[in-house]
Amino acid sequence: ELQSLQHVVGRCSAGNAMAKKTVEKKAARMVKLPAIEKNSGGSKKQAKASKGGASKAILPLAAAASKATAEQVVMVNRAPVLTLWMAVCLERLGASRDVAVGVAKVIAQRCAMAKGRALGVLPAPSASSAEGVRERPAAAGAVEDVVRIAGQTIRLVPTPSGLRAADMSASSRRSAAGLAAIDPSKVEAYLRSSFKDDLDTVEGVMKKTARAHGEEDLRKNAMHLYERFRPAWAGWGVKGKLHLSEIRAASR
Repeated sequence: ELQSLQHVVGRCSAGNAMAKKTVEKKAARMVKLPAIEKNSGGSKKQAKASKGGASKAILPLAAAASKATAEQVVMVNRAPVLTLWMAVCLERLGASRDVAVGVAKVIAQRCAMAKGRALGVLPAPSASSAEGVRERPAAAGAVEDVVRIAGQTIRLVPTPSGLRAADMSASSRRSAAGLAAIDPSKVEAYLRSSFKDDLDTVEGVMKKTARAHGEEDLRKNAMHLYERFRPAWAGWGVKGKLHLSEIRAASR
């Protein structure tokens, strides 16, 4: 049939251009027909191959996405990382969120002060400073509310909202017990400001790592665990890289 059509096209005169064009279109469709039929006959095989190819293409992408998540890096200072980690550990040990973030903030403040003094950035404390007051022993027979973790002991003071971590860095603000109290809402705002949109992700990873350790192990070694994933030192007040993969690795 194709040969007959080609013969007809050859005999079409210039005056019968429309008929010639119609015949040419039909002939062109017939030329493509064998390829179409071939594809139709092998459609199952080709569909299977296409599906397999798509799967092979998707797998590397999924692996890459998984790797990207595992190797996620957050630029942040050390102090908020320590604050968040200690808060997570304290909650794991049974502290309320308000107490946990307050105590964690005190620990981070102490570490920052010690680092600053070691670098010569901050002056040594005076005998009359708030930090000196913190070291005074309780009166004989007095019962103190304290939290102990990672070798640190932090006082708790009563407030209208319940017990809160004592803030020795702001002696001008006094609670009923004669000591300043950490405002947990300010610590939460500080963490959100430091981590921004990464806060929930980082905290979620930290919680999984904390749950991987027994309570006594966590209470004793919380600081050592932090040292395994804290950002590398980049300078006083300079942000470093917090690798989520290193937080996960601290669960082992």
